Amino acid sequence: TLAARAAEAASTLEPCGVWSARAMHPLGVERRGDSEAPVDHTVTISAFLRSDAEGYKAIIVNYPVHNVALSHENRLISGDIFGHAAARLSAVVAGNPACIFLPGASGNINPPRVSSDFSLPEEWGAGLATVVQAALEEAREEESLVAITSRSVPVEMELLEGEALAARATQLCRPLVGREDYASRRVCDAIAIWERRMREQGQRSHSEVEVYGVLLGSTLYALAGAELFSHMSAYVPSVCPVGCASGILGYLAPRYAY
Repeated sequence: TLAARAAEAASTLEPCGVWSARAMHPLGVERRGDSEAPVDHTVTISAFLRSDAEGYKAIIVNYPVHNVALSHENRLISGDIFGHAAARLSAVVAGNPACIFLPGASGNINPPRVSSDFSLPEEWGAGLATVVQAALEEAREEESLVAITSRSVPVEMELLEGEALAARATQLCRPLVGREDYASRRVCDAIAIWERRMREQGQRSHSEVEVYGVLLGSTLYALAGAELFSHMSAYVPSVCPVGCASGILGYLAPRYAY
């Protein structure tokens, strides 16, 4: 079970130094067709080097892209790009480290295309692992500082009621009317469910978002349960934003995106 594996990991604790590195990797593209929208290509790396300097214990990599190179035709369980990147990186870096890849602020960023087989995840995963491996050669040692904090942040919500709600649902579905492919049908179904729930459950003027700050050396990660858009990376360059796909809050998007 997950709890048992966590206990197993806790039993293997050992002293490590914190090392950090950054690189650029132009894999992600703007998924909404907006050529003016910002796309962050930064690879942020926090690595934990064993005290004997014989290898890494663990590596955390943050790269803003949806982990969706496999198309919906492939229903097999897979780690997709990040899964292949983690396996490859663990195999080629000294110490056989545990590797974790985070999706950054990727609400508007996808891989360039998708495939129903594993060729693209394998290719792009290997490429991402190679970028991280090369960046580790230039990694700098940090003060071994680890700190965690959290805060609940109110986010103002746009209210849609009555005719305005119906008009927005119609607007969203209009480009998909008459299309019979799987994705179009699912999107239209989702919009219908969204509209019905908005009417049944009512709306709130704001929502609370739990934001976590995790400091590893000099790298500050800001984590939130929402799909963050890439423009957030430019707000405070010293902070590394991390969202999650299908986040609890949904998309935390700038107005231009909707």
